[in-house]
Amino acid sequence: MRRVSQSTLLGLANGGLVLLTALALSVTTALLVRRLLAEQQQGRVELAAGTAARQVVVEGEELAVTARLLAERSTLQRLLQAGQQRELTRFLAAFRTTTGLAACAVQRGNAPWATAGHLPAELPPRDAGPRVERDQPLEPAKEGAEPAAPLLVAVASVPGANAAVVVARRLDAAFVARLSRELGLDVRLEGTSADEPPLPRTYLAAAPVPLPGAEDLRVVAALPQPPLGESFARLVAGYAATGVIAALAALLIGIVLGRRLAAPARRLAAAASRIGAGDLRTPVPAGGGAELARLGGTLEEMRRRLLEVTSELELREAEARAVLAGVVEGVLAVDDERRITYLNPQAERLLGTSADAARGRFCGDLLRPESSDGSFPCDDRCPLVHARSRGTSRTVELLRLPAGRRQVVLTSSAPSAGSQVMVLRDETEEEAGRRVRDVVLANLSHELKTPLAAQLASVELLRDSLAEQASSESAVLVGSLERSTLRLLGLVENLLASARLESGEWAMRSEPVDLGEVAREATVLLAPLFAQRGQRVEPPADELPWVVGDRTQLLQVVLNLLGNANKFAPEGSRVRVAGGRDGAETVLWVEDEGPGLPPGDSASLFGRFRRFGGGGGATGASSSGAGLGLWIVQSIVRRHGGTVSAETRPEGGARFTVRLPAPEVPAA
Repeated sequence: MRRVSQSTLLGLANGGLVLLTALALSVTTALLVRRLLAEQQQGRVELAAGTAARQVVVEGEELAVTARLLAERSTLQRLLQAGQQRELTRFLAAFRTTTGLAACAVQRGNAPWATAGHLPAELPPRDAGPRVERDQPLEPAKEGAEPAAPLLVAVASVPGANAAVVVARRLDAAFVARLSRELGLDVRLEGTSADEPPLPRTYLAAAPVPLPGAEDLRVVAALPQPPLGESFARLVAGYAATGVIAALAALLIGIVLGRRLAAPARRLAAAASRIGAGDLRTPVPAGGGAELARLGGTLEEMRRRLLEVTSELELREAEARAVLAGVVEGVLAVDDERRITYLNPQAERLLGTSADAARGRFCGDLLRPESSDGSFPCDDRCPLVHARSRGTSRTVELLRLPAGRRQVVLTSSAPSAGSQVMVLRDETEEEAGRRVRDVVLANLSHELKTPLAAQLASVELLRDSLAEQASSESAVLVGSLERSTLRLLGLVENLLASARLESGEWAMRSEPVDLGEVAREATVLLAPLFAQRGQRVEPPADELPWVVGDRTQLLQVVLNLLGNANKFAPEGSRVRVAGGRDGAETVLWVEDEGPGLPPGDSASLFGRFRRFGGGGGATGASSSGAGLGLWIVQSIVRRHGGTVSAETRPEGGARFTVRLPAPEVPAA
């Protein structure tokens, strides 16, 4: 999918922000104007309601003035004094018609005497001021007529007479219509009837009429809620059009500015692409704002360092190739899937192929190892796979190569950065020489063992015959001859065991073995050697655990450890054999009282044909022997699934410890 450019994204973002801002302002302004309009209309109707209520009061005050003027009329006073009731009634009717009153009357005492119009049944007291009366009129209303509107009544006393003038003005629909015209709003007097229809949904405001008798009467002003008019619609449309125009302008400006601002970024992106493609020679251009300038500087510094590192790596690679080309052994490298990635010239000659032809092939198809049981070694004992968990791995394989079958030592390293290295050393000729040597050693050992055994038997018979002459010179010579024969026989036994172990011809039996009995037998066999140097051997004081193995081979282990202690421990010292159970292992150790192990790695003591001037104890002791004793010990112990180690004791002397797997159920 094609990506949108940064300048287009910037322009779209600017236009969208401006459009959202314009829409937000439009909506906010519309809501604010609408609320202000509503508040204005509500204030208008509240003012109109209060004004209408005050207008009713003013109407009452004017009615009171009319009552006083009528009471002071000379015509009314003359007709009242003359008792001309009929003429006074006609006068009041003419006055009512002229002034537009609902009713007017003259009362004597508490009863009307002359009346024009309809008055309430109960008149207010004299000079009480204007009030509102809502009683039924004196004359009953006609059937089907609307209820009479409230009357605004005022009473004034006639000067010089026991009489009063009563005037009334009806607060009817005409009065309400006049108030509506004067105020410009719909006005209603509520409380005049229980059957008043409800007002439509409007802005409403009510104000009580502050006159006596008008406690349940109030003036209501109403204004219909106007819909959004054309002006309001034009306002919203104007805001919307302004927002769209501003958004388009921001979009264009954002695209133009984005293209100019994105140009340095595009140059940096092109430089980064060149660096990613391997072009480290072209400098990174600088430009743009502070941030892009810092980014360009960082890319330039990265390019410079990569160039230095790449040059160094190329130099190191050339040196490594030169070194690998000069080593005697063949070297090959594989990836995680054991496919060949590199061959040095020696490996090419050994495998009969070239590096280009071998690259990408499975290493097993190229090496073609053989196994005596017919299995494919790459499936179950590949040194590359073993090295991934062990760190390093070494094995000897018979490879079917174009030059024939070759005995090759394969040493594999641990994986690093997805690559593993295997070193190939062709030992076909060396192996043939070793086989010849082992055959010679085996034959020689076998040929020497028979006469030495016969010689030892003869020496033992001679020693027994001279037992009664232990102090004679002949007995001493026989003892020396016996010890020399034992040492020579032990050396021959070691040579023979070494040849058998190396060739794999020494079969191992699996049977219950009493380690305590084996240790005691070894001390008896070597007793003459210890007696020669005045050394004291302490066999195991307690019963040792049983193990499962080959008794003959385990006896050879104890004999070699005791012989090693006898050879290197100082004269007159003590050698101790002990053991026990340690978890799932059976432990046997031989310790002496010498100065301890020589400096260095104790594991090197168990090498083949390794001899030390102070192994196992005393520095300066005899180093005679073939250097096979400890190597045979380690080989036999490993065949039994155990380990052997050596250490210097804190109190002095050396200790050799053998650890063997303990059987799950002790043997009887």
